[in-house]
Amino acid sequence: TFFKNAWHAHLNRTWNVQGSYSYQLNQREEYDVHGSNYETEPASRFMLQGWQAEAVLEHAPWHGLNGQWGLQYNRQQNNVWASAYLPNYVQQGQGVFVLEQWPCFITSNGPAVLEMGGRWDTRYLQSYFYNGKVLSTPLLQFQQWSGQTGLQIPLSPKTTFLVHWGTAWRPPSPLELYAQGLHHSLGTFEKGNAQLKIEHLQQ
Repeated sequence: TFFKNAWHAHLNRTWNVQGSYSYQLNQREEYDVHGSNYETEPASRFMLQGWQAEAVLEHAPWHGLNGQWGLQYNRQQNNVWASAYLPNYVQQGQGVFVLEQWPCFITSNGPAVLEMGGRWDTRYLQSYFYNGKVLSTPLLQFQQWSGQTGLQIPLSPKTTFLVHWGTAWRPPSPLELYAQGLHHSLGTFEKGNAQLKIEHLQQ
């Protein structure tokens, strides 16, 4: 099940705002030939729900710049029945970003454009699972900035020189951290690593 609502409004000739909200529901059942009721009862059952909201403020040329500023929020909740493969968890993320373009000089083929952007994200992961008979509820928080800058220079009507540098990051997923058991779709036993840290990328 998927639902999305989007809207936009023009504040004036320079500024406009747009937003969106979406919800997604995924239900999954996996069967295994082991067990007395394997033909009618799933070996594991998951219900994954996701919510996402975004608001973006855009502007036309303003003090020589074109760009956008934005806020994003997302939430994901996983409920598990009859399986220890993946834990119950709630994952939330918030982000704020800005992206601006500046025509820094003019060539005979058009303007050269310098683009710069930055973003700050925070992620929270609350998980619930049993270690033996003891309920564990670890709460993890990840936060990191990322950014990019690039320069486009038109060399001819058909050729553009582009140089770009950027950073990105990715926190570990609940599956990578806490998986413990048989993945019925792949037929493999998977074990997570709760000591995993943030992945960083620069290019």
